[in-house]
Amino acid sequence: MLDIIDPRRKISQFYFSPMMLLLAALVLIGYIGVPALFIGMAADDDGTLVPVEATREFAFWGYWIGGILLAYFMLVICINRMRAASQSLWWLLVPGYNVYLLFKAPDVSS
Repeated sequence: MLDIIDPRRKISQFYFSPMMLLLAALVLIGYIGVPALFIGMAADDDGTLVPVEATREFAFWGYWIGGILLAYFMLVICINRMRAASQSLWWLLVPGYNVYLLFKAPDVSS
């Protein structure tokens, strides 16, 4: 796990696709699944409703923190993948071509 959060590491083409699928699943779970649970279970054990303000406050801060963490992990994984392919990190700024490089560029052993 520490290899993922260290931007100086390299991630091979073999591991990159499953990691991106995992991050996509985390986004779907976090931004669709969790709100559905809040809507479906908006009552305490005794049946009293949970205050809407508390739910909104938790969702606001949870989404900010979760979104920042997911964006950080995604950026670091992409940086690691570009390093494994021996590509310049500036290619991450080019829309479209960066996706091609991330998924199709071969690994270069150093």
